[in-house]
Amino acid sequence: MSRCPSVLPALLACLVASAVAMGQTYDYADTTDFTISLFPSGTTPKQFAFPAAGGPIDMTRTTTVGTGISLTTRTVTYSGSAPFNNPDWITGTRRFYGLVDSGTGSSPVVTFTSSFTSPLQTSAYLVFTDVEFGEKIYVKAYNGASLISFADLAFTKWNGNSSSGTSVNTTWNVEAGYSGLLLSGTPFGFSNPVATLQSAQPISSVEYTIDMGSAANSLGFNFAVPVPEPTTLALVAAAGLGGLMARACRR
Repeated sequence: MSRCPSVLPALLACLVASAVAMGQTYDYADTTDFTISLFPSGTTPKQFAFPAAGGPIDMTRTTTVGTGISLTTRTVTYSGSAPFNNPDWITGTRRFYGLVDSGTGSSPVVTFTSSFTSPLQTSAYLVFTDVEFGEKIYVKAYNGASLISFADLAFTKWNGNSSSGTSVNTTWNVEAGYSGLLLSGTPFGFSNPVATLQSAQPISSVEYTIDMGSAANSLGFNFAVPVPEPTTLALVAAAGLGGLMARACRR
């Protein structure tokens, strides 16, 4: 008698256990060469690769960048171990579209519009870092041509590289004409806190009007979407392998 039937349950159990342990992961948009010229009529938006979201982001800048403000790719490494409360999909080394304000210039307000090849689904996040020193981000998120309401954007904050997550000063506020206003309160001086917005509707495009304030400061933003869960892939593989072995055992 074949011993195959006694082997199959143990093999499948092992594969499933390994898959569950791996959990869900998220991918962020590529931020290489974050330098965007002012967008006049007829100019092609700049594209940033975002394969996990189904295709690139088309990003435009529709206001001038004031003196003293520069655009850069910002890299931050986050820990998820105590005393930090960052979830798995934030921990590790993450890259953001970054703005740096020397505090010596003028006109510290910049507007960016990002359009997605495929709408961001409700599992995706709008991610912000270091909004903690007087900055304001006015957010307009759209589902097609419809402005997504404040009530449909769930706000969460994480302590980033600060030792306390309960006192991080980033807040999400109602603002007429916008989906909402992300801003920092007092006290200042946190280390790369993270704020996220998650929509109850798909997001086809989002506009950020960023006011850097009057102090020397910086911030970053990006988008995070889930990639296919290893759990699901492993279960499919396990089922396929199990079927092949079962057929082989019957021969």
